[in-house]
Amino acid sequence: MPDDIKGTLFLKPTQLILTFPDGTRQILPLLADVVRIGRDTENNDLALPKEFKSISRRHCEIRREAGGYVLLDLNSGNGVYVNG
Repeated sequence: MPDDIKGTLFLKPTQLILTFPDGTRQILPLLADVVRIGRDTENNDLALPKEFKSISRRHCEIRREAGGYVLLDLNSGNGVYVNG
């Protein structure tokens, strides 16, 4: 590309898209190196409603690692499922 041509590069953060049973969606940009998910409002980055009894207070975390992300179950009662 010639030196006199300038452009702009826009980068979007990686996103976690949660789909709730009623069909509503919540989008969470994954900006931190570790994102914790569960029902506890004080110890999680994403606190899900207490009505979701299948989600543990400390359910899982998503870690950014070289080349991608890792999903870790934090000894939740019901486990973790990805894409179904």
